[in-house]
Amino acid sequence: SALLTLRFFKANISQEVSFEVELPKTSFITNFSMEIDGKTYTGVVKEKEKAKEQYQKAVSSGQTAGLVKASGRKMETFSVSVNVAADSSVIFILTHEELLRRNFGKYELMIRVKPKQLVQHFEIVADIYEPQGIAFLDAYGTFITNELFPLVEKTVTEKKAHVSFSPTLDQQRKCTECDGTLIDGDFFIKYDVNRAHDIGDIHSQSGY
Repeated sequence: SALLTLRFFKANISQEVSFEVELPKTSFITNFSMEIDGKTYTGVVKEKEKAKEQYQKAVSSGQTAGLVKASGRKMETFSVSVNVAADSSVIFILTHEELLRRNFGKYELMIRVKPKQLVQHFEIVADIYEPQGIAFLDAYGTFITNELFPLVEKTVTEKKAHVSFSPTLDQQRKCTECDGTLIDGDFFIKYDVNRAHDIGDIHSQSGY
């Protein structure tokens, strides 16, 4: 499972803030919640057609709602907007699960990263546990420059792996005086597990 979190800090005026994330079509959302000034509001995840109907009703009545929409052949977009009062803060939390498939001898996790602005506390963290043991691990991003490459940290033990990427505000900038961000693209984690070279196990019980 994967957990995505976005935090908006207090402003001196009320404003509409949005949370938008692209997810693989092979994944499914298991939880979405908002924490506003310490109070948690938990969303209800529903089947797509019913969700679309209720989303339209909620929006027309001024309620906060989110909806998953197709975003190309392999991705879908989840977006939600909420009005936040002055001097309030909001945290969006989304959890989704995805069955990783093994392609060309490796498992691959892809994270679409498009913050569209500089982020005060930006961080990608992944923890992997495989009982069989981890044989190989790599992590990289389509937006990773030579300057950002050392910030991709990888730690591997026998059965566990940890990957993190946390550039500072200045490291995210396209240039020293720019407000534009370099962080725009896909972040990949690829790994494989140790595999036995025999043909498997045969168990016998009561003559069978």
